[in-house]
Amino acid sequence: MSRVKDFRTDFWKYSYRFDDIDLEFAGKYFFTTCEGCEYYGIGPKPLTRLAKEAGAFYKMGYRLVRIRRDLFEEHLREIYGKD
Repeated sequence: MSRVKDFRTDFWKYSYRFDDIDLEFAGKYFFTTCEGCEYYGIGPKPLTRLAKEAGAFYKMGYRLVRIRRDLFEEHLREIYGKD
């Protein structure tokens, strides 16, 4: 969790790497499956599987699904080894 906090406080250091879409997405705490598929460029099933592995998958009711961005991205960093 501290890594995410440090990233947010040092966000300006990496600002040359981000565009408006990245900045908008970084401001979200939760995102939907459709938003995640579009942003990460993967299908809904792999996205859901990765989110469940990360413990970032939240399902409310029958259809409402949200994925917690900070946990999901931390899991991706662990898997792919990118900071």
